[in-house]
Amino acid sequence: MVLERAKNTVTQGDNFDTEVSRGYSTEMRGDTLYISGDIDLYGAPTFRHVGAEHVRQSPTPTIDLRGVEFLDSAGLAALLYIAKVARSCEHPLRVMAAGNPRRVLRITGIDRMLAME
Repeated sequence: MVLERAKNTVTQGDNFDTEVSRGYSTEMRGDTLYISGDIDLYGAPTFRHVGAEHVRQSPTPTIDLRGVEFLDSAGLAALLYIAKVARSCEHPLRVMAAGNPRRVLRITGIDRMLAME
């Protein structure tokens, strides 16, 4: 059995970027990157790249995970990388989370390492 990953599609407009990947999507409005869907082994590399670029470009970046239904260890590693990039740029990263992602961040103790809402 061969599994294929859907190619990403990007739509750009006035201060509005949307990227859709298999299982989740991202939308950037101002300083906030909105994520929805699942961030798992397949989506984590794209999340890592998009999130890192977001925190490099935004002086006060926020990542909104409230639309994320599932966050696994690969997604968690991507989020930690994004936080590391934000610290190296001296940009204060805020993370908004609920449901499964919030629980994963709390259980792992990462919620104490990040500015959470």
